[in-house]
Parts: sequence; C-alpha cells; structure tokens
Amino acid sequence: RVINTPLASLNLFSYGDISYEPLATLFTVEKSFFRNQQKELDFFIQDLRTVEEAELLFLVKKGKGDLVIELNGEEIFHGDTVDDYLPLSLPMSQLANTNTLTFRAEKKGINIFGSGIYELKDVTVILKKRVENNQEVRSFVVSSADLSNLRSMTLHFIVNCFTVQEQSRLLVA
Repeated sequence: RVINTPLASLNLFSYGDISYEPLATLFTVEKSFFRNQQKELDFFIQDLRTVEEAELLFLVKKGKGDLVIELNGEEIFHGDTVDDYLPLSLPMSQLANTNTLTFRAEKKGINIFGSGIYELKDVTVILKKRVENNQEVRSFVVSSADLSNLRSMTLHFIVNCFTVQEQSRLLVA
C-alpha cells in the first residue's frame, strides 16, 4: 500500500535590497570665533546581520573650510573636497543598531577670526541589505500503525530555480 502525503511548497531565496533613509533635508554647521555649531543625526538598523554595505549621501550647497563627519564617535571623513568621495562608505565595524552621525565644520589656517561653514542638503543613509529565507521546516506525522508496517519512505521534490546562473546547495535532512 502506498500513501502520498503532499507537503506545502516552500520558497528559499536570497537577494539584495537597497533602502534609502532620509535623515535631513537641509542644515548648516559652522565654526568661527563666535560660533561653534554642529549637527547630530541618528539612524537605526534593525538587524545588523543583514546589512552588506552602508553609505552616506548628501549635497554640499555651500562649503568653506573642512567638513568633519563622525560615525558613533569615530571620524570617517575630514577634508574640503567631500564631493570627490560621495557617497561616503560607512565602516561596517562602526555600525550599531542605534547610530549617530556628527557633522561639524572646521576653519582652515591659524586666523582666529577665520571660519568654516557647510550647508548640507538631502542627507541620506543608503543600506544595501541581504534579504533571505534560506531555511524552512515542513513536518508530517506517521501513525504508530502505519509506522509498524512501514518498510521504506521516500521524499520526492523538485528544485525550481528562476535562472540558470543560480548556484547553491540544498540540504534535506
């Protein structure tokens, strides 16, 4: 006697996803004899394990002196030609679930009355994440009566890949 027990289909997948998190539309940081204005922006990452790459993108509307950017207290950029490096790569080792970006301007030279000022627009964090469902469990029950008469059991399955280039390993246990 043969008994067929169909199990529900399952989808195992892995793909990249890019998300854009706007942090600020416009702000100014300034360092002068009379003013020391910096800006802190916070962003959150739910699951650090899924993040493959993080970048910071913004437009410099006005710039004079040096721009200094810190991620969680560690300096990640210091200079006056920030446009050449955009988007800035955020070091994965510095990322946490709760992150703080600090922006400040510094004046160049030794003139005590000099100033540094930056006006930044559309500050955005870009997260490249890996979205995956690479494990799924399906269960079935064999009654004690069927188990006592059971000589063998066979699992038949079909692997359906969307493209020929997909290569991976399937483990059925």
